[in-house]
Formats: sequence, structure tokens, C-alpha cells
Amino acid sequence: MREAVSAQPERALPRIGRHTLPNRVILAPMAGVTDRPFRQLCRELGAGLVVSEMVTSDSRLGTPASRVNA
Repeated sequence: MREAVSAQPERALPRIGRHTLPNRVILAPMAGVTDRPFRQLCRELGAGLVVSEMVTSDSRLGTPASRVNA
């Protein structure tokens, strides 16, 4: 009998600097979706890397005009 041959070759795990991720599952940042409980759930379900949503350092961006002018 012949052994089953995988169609996908073995690929190295992703690395960020000297850190090697445990797998290739990465949760991308999604505004309004990737809050802490969601990231924790994804991590518990096996995501190798979870990322928080991006924030701005300029308080004028994303702030209603009525609050900027107050």
C-alpha cells in the first residue's frame, strides 16, 4: 500500500523577531469587533496571535466635533 501524501508541503511557523508563533492562525484587527473578551475567546479556541483594534494618538480624530469645540 502507498502512504497518503499531503498536498500541502510542511511550512515553517510564522516568526516575529525572535518569537515563533504556535500556529498560523492570526486574528486581524477589526474596529469595533476585537474587544478584549473576543480576543480572549479566539486565543482559547486556538488562535496563535490576536491583535487589538487600532487606536489613534490624535484625540481630534474620531471625536465628534461638538466635543472638540467644547
